[in-house]
Amino acid sequence: MAGTRKSAGEQTPPETPESGEQTPPETPEPGEQTPPVTPESVAPVAPEVPPAPDATPPGVAPGDIAPTTPAQPERDTSDVPDEGHVEVVMLVGITGTRNGEQWPAVGGTVALPADEAAQYIANGYARLPE
Repeated sequence: MAGTRKSAGEQTPPETPESGEQTPPETPEPGEQTPPVTPESVAPVAPEVPPAPDATPPGVAPGDIAPTTPAQPERDTSDVPDEGHVEVVMLVGITGTRNGEQWPAVGGTVALPADEAAQYIANGYARLPE
């Protein structure tokens, strides 16, 4: 209504959620007290939910991530000799060096002490050659 003024005590209601617009909270007049903050006056906050363990990070294609499970489902080490060195085929890439030599790439072979070879096989990092 044109020409009407609101009295000091009247407040303009905020826009409704259906309109999609939100108005900032009103600033109290000088000398006017602000209402106390109560649980009912605060918008609820959703708890932060961690991503699912199998979720792909943003910006990464699923094919860019190496599988976290071993390529060999069976981790039986009964075929690994108890002594000596054992030639194993690497199933995962390991960075760095071992005894001053770079680790072989995935599919490469390396001779390891029997107990160490058994551990790599048990953990799914290597397998015995076919």
